[in-house]
Amino acid sequence: MTSTATRGTGAARQRIIDAAVALFFEQGAGGTSLQMIADRSDMTKAAVYYHFQAKEDILLAVITPALEGVAQVAEAAAATRSRSASLDILITGLIDQVIENRRLGAVLWADPTIAQVVVSHPMLQDVGIRIHRQLIGPNPDPATRVRVSMFGASLKAASDPALADLDADTVRQQMLDAARRLLGLRPPRSAT
Repeated sequence: MTSTATRGTGAARQRIIDAAVALFFEQGAGGTSLQMIADRSDMTKAAVYYHFQAKEDILLAVITPALEGVAQVAEAAAATRSRSASLDILITGLIDQVIENRRLGAVLWADPTIAQVVVSHPMLQDVGIRIHRQLIGPNPDPATRVRVSMFGASLKAASDPALADLDADTVRQQMLDAARRLLGLRPPRSAT
């Protein structure tokens, strides 16, 4: 893995990231060159290199906010004593993250270049293990293991092109309802 060192902040760096996300969505990460990112962001290739040492560093800049959001969800769930409350925080937070990152998710799930970077990212490995342990609990039976696996796979639904016409709130609520049924959780009590 290359160094994740980057320089600079601000508008130029964000233009590069925005251009990269658009190109990754259109071309895939493997089909996107640094020159294409430079062209899309109206910069020279040297200017892109000033901010990012390699395309992998841009990939990490694109996915890191989502990974940090997932890590925060895992921490919040771990800080809760009640298993059912912890699970609800976890599934709600994970679903919120995939909804918030719907467009990025479409790229992540479909692009093997990005998937390889994501899967090998140390933060994701650590958080993934923690989340799995939280979801599965101690001494899981086969049914729990299958349900947790199905829940994990269901997170891809947020970025399914077949649901693109549905607004985020509708997709979120339907995913929460389905996840709670799948994992045998009751909806939290309303704060009224």
